[in-house]
Amino acid sequence: MSHAIYMAYSGLRSRAQALEILTNNLANARSTAFKGEGTYFQVMERLERPQMDALEQAINGPSVEARGRTNFRQGTPEKTGNPLDLAISGDGFFVVMSERGVRYTRNGAFQLKEDGQLVNAFGHAVLSDQKGPGGEPRPVVVPPGEIHISPNGQVSVDGIASATLKVVSFGDPHKLLREGSSLFAAPDGVNEVPPARTEILQGYLEGSNVDPLTSVTGMIQLMRSFEMLTQTIRSLTREVDQRVINEVGKV
Repeated sequence: MSHAIYMAYSGLRSRAQALEILTNNLANARSTAFKGEGTYFQVMERLERPQMDALEQAINGPSVEARGRTNFRQGTPEKTGNPLDLAISGDGFFVVMSERGVRYTRNGAFQLKEDGQLVNAFGHAVLSDQKGPGGEPRPVVVPPGEIHISPNGQVSVDGIASATLKVVSFGDPHKLLREGSSLFAAPDGVNEVPPARTEILQGYLEGSNVDPLTSVTGMIQLMRSFEMLTQTIRSLTREVDQRVINEVGKV
């Protein structure tokens, strides 16, 4: 098969990867605090791919792959009236303890366990800015009573302060690793910094920052590009088949 056909297939694969990213954006257009991904295409040299699949091995040169880059633009705060619903206005992330360790999220749909521990929708403990005797992060525990959370994250019950939510930021949030359940992980070397211009909104949830119209428009453009590449492959395949027929006929 000709090199041109392999390259065209590489283009098809990259469009399929980009389409998957846009489809995920669209599926989460109403998910709390979801951060959509922008798509871009990257030319990958053979030396940059330590593990190559069959298509990459067949391409004697660079290939194209689609990549996603998280858009951390703030979503619109939506009023719920629930005192345990919190939205961050400005920079920063809430900090939770998941099964895999400390994680970061903008999703402030919190609830209380029977023991008064504040958790997110997936049962992960929400952390305070206080540390335990061994320096370990301490979860937020709320006693019974009327809960008030101030713009700086201080949690008070019946007028008595009980904890302060830990809210952190990062110099470059794009270095965070995206996980499921609205969580992000900080790889080694990516450190927390105090957030700037941050305010906690009680009784609000941050909406998704995905624009459905933009996502649909991007999907349409990708589908058109996909169709053009498909037609190119068909044309190249016919040329190869005709060449083979001609060569065989001369034997």
